[in-house]
Amino acid sequence: MTNDLFGAIEGGGTKFVCAVGKADGSILAETRFPTTTPDETLGRAIQFFRAQSTTLGKLSSLGIACFGPLDPNPSSPLMGTPSQPPSLAGAASMSSDVCKLHSGSLSVSIPM
Repeated sequence: MTNDLFGAIEGGGTKFVCAVGKADGSILAETRFPTTTPDETLGRAIQFFRAQSTTLGKLSSLGIACFGPLDPNPSSPLMGTPSQPPSLAGAASMSSDVCKLHSGSLSVSIPM
């Protein structure tokens, strides 16, 4: 049986919003914090999802939305990073970093 908990990240140049919800649209947990350095911002997102996984259970999936345009090519080394504007490059590329580097530590099942 699949857990019906879903994680969400809305990553922007000024703030990040992280949430955990259910398929019926109810939001069980949410946090907002300023976008700072990639390490600090990702660290806060990971900390939030780890805490929620402990409290609520393993997430079924994690959706990530960022201000774009983002490189959509899965074979590109820049996949998930914005091409414009350059000022958002550090913040928005974090979505790709979350998937590539931290999916296992977040207790999220990501189908490949």
